[in-house]
Amino acid sequence: MGYALTTSTCTRQTVLSGSVDANGYANFLSAGTGLAVNLDATPDPVIVTFAQGFNELGTVDYFEKIDADQTISSLTASTTNFLYVDRDLSTSAITYGHTTLAPDYGFARPSSPSTGQHHFNIPKMTMEVYNGSSWEVKQRVFLGEAVTDEDSVTDVITYVLRGFCSSEIFSVSINTAYTKSINTGVNTEYVDIMCLFRENSNYNWIPLDSERRESVQTWGGGYNMFNRNQAKVQFDSNSVTNKYTNPYYAYPLGSSSINITTGECIFIAKRTF
Repeated sequence: MGYALTTSTCTRQTVLSGSVDANGYANFLSAGTGLAVNLDATPDPVIVTFAQGFNELGTVDYFEKIDADQTISSLTASTTNFLYVDRDLSTSAITYGHTTLAPDYGFARPSSPSTGQHHFNIPKMTMEVYNGSSWEVKQRVFLGEAVTDEDSVTDVITYVLRGFCSSEIFSVSINTAYTKSINTGVNTEYVDIMCLFRENSNYNWIPLDSERRESVQTWGGGYNMFNRNQAKVQFDSNSVTNKYTNPYYAYPLGSSSINITTGECIFIAKRTF
């Protein structure tokens, strides 16, 4: 049995805690037998917060701890399944499910929704599902995605904890595109992405331009989040030929002005609601 908390200060409508890999990415979902996904909740329980709007005291959120391994089964074959955990509004019972319709997050509901379409209403901070004629409020949090073929799961994405992630540091060179996972699971316009650059570990990190948009311009190259789970950077040295002209660039004593052709980057992504 979970509980409600008002005036919550944590990120809402997300998994707060669960098992992670060596890079800190959530990994509590894995391919199961046949058309099924395993939810691993031991030894690390999965803590979920369900947003349920507001009251006169502030935010209203319900918290549940999943401390036994689960299976989300009977997935739809040969497509992408979006996996969720559901908390019954009346009984507080926890169940699991999936849909082949990508959940929508936004300020306005979809204008022509399909039956079964999920929409997280950001102004109200509630999850809604279209039943064919009206929108029903649910306590439902999406956990990740599973790609299937005819009879098995071929790929699993576990969404990041608390709507936030930082990639590993990766090397870059000019005129090459690099794609990294961010796995936020929400519409791209509601994710802030920052890409930091440094020539090597002797230098400070400096941010490339970032905006809440699907594509933004950086130093002579391109950097965009082209879907809800991935970000891409292309490094171009043409506009960073002189380290002395950038007040945020810390260089070792005796370093000269050079063309930068290689370096290191890191992505930081965070949900905005």
